[in-house]
Amino acid sequence: EEALRERTRHVELLARTGEALVMSAPAGETGALQTIFQAVSAALDVDLCFYFRLGDAPGTLQLAGSMGVNEADRQRYRVIAFGEYLCGTVAALRESHRFISEVTAVVP
Repeated sequence: EEALRERTRHVELLARTGEALVMSAPAGETGALQTIFQAVSAALDVDLCFYFRLGDAPGTLQLAGSMGVNEADRQRYRVIAFGEYLCGTVAALRESHRFISEVTAVVP
């Protein structure tokens, strides 16, 4: 029964995520991302998160938004290079599924 409730929560999360993406106009894309990350963070019980987009300069990521992060840290991570921190490393490898699996195997 608990497994069914968990699966139902995941399906509902996917539905809300899809709805936010479909309903957002290009100008409202940042708002849609904020909605999506709030829903995912709540479902995963995450205290803070950063989300990045490709930066204007080659080989960089630009902070698109964050939750639970103070202003000083938002400024510090405003632009990061490929290979820096977790997000930059995933961007450099372009193999997020493999990298996340390896991190998950190491971190209990």
